[in-house]
Formats: sequence, structure tokens, C-alpha cells
Amino acid sequence: MPRWLAMLIVIGVAIAVGVGVTTLVGTSIRDFTRDIPEYGARINAKVLPVLEWLSAKGMSVPTSDLVVNVGSSAASSSPASWDAASGCRRWWCSSRSCSGDGCSVR
Repeated sequence: MPRWLAMLIVIGVAIAVGVGVTTLVGTSIRDFTRDIPEYGARINAKVLPVLEWLSAKGMSVPTSDLVVNVGSSAASSSPASWDAASGCRRWWCSSRSCSGDGCSVR
């Protein structure tokens, strides 16, 4: 086999492997970013009962630091409601209300 042909094959295989790895990583990143709203909803579903329990025990917890707000795409893909007056997304039940710096129990 001529040397130039061997080099061409090696370079071609290296490029094919690079394209394959790049495609795999790109697909994984795309899928992850598409699922971010779902992850935020899952986190909130686990955190909010704890916050409600703490609130019932008389502890004040700043929910703006704990509740996940995953961006504008999340509002359309989850069961969140939008409070236009305060510009706040609510990710949980209607027993909470939004304020400028976070959310509080009604």
C-alpha cells in the first residue's frame, strides 16, 4: 500500500471519529437543554413540600433562593402559571403568591 494512501486512510478515520464524538456530545447537550424545564419541575416538586413543612413550623425560608426558575421556555412546557403583575412564574400550587423578590405563602 502506498504511503500517501495509508496517510489518507488514517486522516479520514481520525476525522470520522472526531465527527462521531462531536455529534454524540452535541446530541447529549441538546437533549439535556431540552429537558431542563422538566428537571426544574422535578426539583421544585421535591423542595416545595419541605418549604411548606418548614413554613408550617414557623420557619421563614427565602424561597427565591431555593425554587428553581429555569427560564422562559419552562413556562410553556410545564404546568406553571404566570403572574403578569409581578412578572413571576409560579411552579407550584395556588397556595403561594409571587412578590418582586420571591414567593411567599398566602
